[in-house]
Amino acid sequence: MKVSGIIKKIDSEGKITIPKILLERLNIPNKMTMEFFYTEDSIILKKYEGKEYLQREVSSKLCLAFPNLNSKVVQSVVEVMTFNELTEFARALEESEVEE
Repeated sequence: MKVSGIIKKIDSEGKITIPKILLERLNIPNKMTMEFFYTEDSIILKKYEGKEYLQREVSSKLCLAFPNLNSKVVQSVVEVMTFNELTEFARALEESEVEE
């Protein structure tokens, strides 16, 4: 993670403006959809990559967690999951990683 030296306050409506220079450096155009992630003390914004990104993440995490599973079978199962199912599954996998 790089230090930007930029500090902003959250306004009374809970909004914060992302400085234009950061948007330009990261090649983020106006109106781009962003996805929020969080940890105990951080909020992370990423360019939204959609369902395909979640499918890749869940597939790779499942294959790492269960090396005996056939990767093509895992991919087939993950491809029919809804976006909400993928999100919940990814969250559950992350929580199980933290507990270990």
